[in-house]
Amino acid sequence: GESGVAFLGKKMSPWQQILLQQQFSHAVLVFLLDADAEDDMRKSVDALRYSFVKRIVGIRMAPQWDAGSFADRNALWSLIRTEGAKQGVQVP
Repeated sequence: GESGVAFLGKKMSPWQQILLQQQFSHAVLVFLLDADAEDDMRKSVDALRYSFVKRIVGIRMAPQWDAGSFADRNALWSLIRTEGAKQGVQVP
């Protein structure tokens, strides 16, 4: 959707990083990655941190959960906003 970009796999490619920096330069970025992808998420967040100061949120999903597990979109957005606030990011 208009507010989402999917990674295929656990890692962000250099091309995906460039696209995020070009196409979403004023957006808040939210990384929702599987529990087993935490190290890869941290690397992705760190790679973009200076391009998205106070506008990047990394969320490690609980084991056996992913963003598609949320039947209620409001619950997912609540999680994103709560985690964003903990990380000092205001998510619209």
